[in-house]
Amino acid sequence: MKVNLPGGWKLELKRTPSMDVRKNPDASFDKVFFIGLNKTATTTMYHTAQMLGFKVANQTVGEVLSVDWMEEGRFDRLENYIATAEVFQDVPFSLPGFYKELSARYPKAKFVLTLRDTPEQWFNSTVKFHQKQMAKGTFGAELPEDVLYLYKGWAATFAKYAFQYPEVPQKDKNHYIAVYNQHHADVLAHFNSQPERLLVLNAAEQGALHQLLDFLEISYDSAKTPANFAQYKKT
Repeated sequence: MKVNLPGGWKLELKRTPSMDVRKNPDASFDKVFFIGLNKTATTTMYHTAQMLGFKVANQTVGEVLSVDWMEEGRFDRLENYIATAEVFQDVPFSLPGFYKELSARYPKAKFVLTLRDTPEQWFNSTVKFHQKQMAKGTFGAELPEDVLYLYKGWAATFAKYAFQYPEVPQKDKNHYIAVYNQHHADVLAHFNSQPERLLVLNAAEQGALHQLLDFLEISYDSAKTPANFAQYKKT
């Protein structure tokens, strides 16, 4: 199905295969926000949620609207966007600190903090992804202010908000890892009084898929349902 978007954009929607288990229509929550930083298996979460039958938000629309929050702290258009779906990942939901606004506005929502095995693994994955996109010509430039992703200037806004660019050089390993670790610590502290709302998930760990299904209150046959995310696309 093809959808025409404002500005002449066109979006083609494809049907995603379903899993044998499905979302629980009587679950206690109404939204699920994946709040791990980009490159922590967020694409895996996107596809898994679709397979489970959740309505997953359009990522491109969320990224475009994220500038409202990053530049002005504005939420009204994001609120309308969040009303269109049940599950959300990547920018703006992966932005440090944004989960605080979400947890206050959506008291019935659940949150999943996705992690990698180590901060160094996450940093290396981030750098490798950037290099791959550069080689493909996707970004069109090295410096964030010249990158053409979404539109020229978006990448610089993101880099400034998330990683304090240009005050901190792009891909500064120590700083990026500090941001990763601080985000992890801040999320744990924020949900310390409401642990039932948060799942900390490493998609590479044994039994990670079952952990997610349990958290999402989905019944499954443990003998028939894969315990791991090995069969899904990793990011």
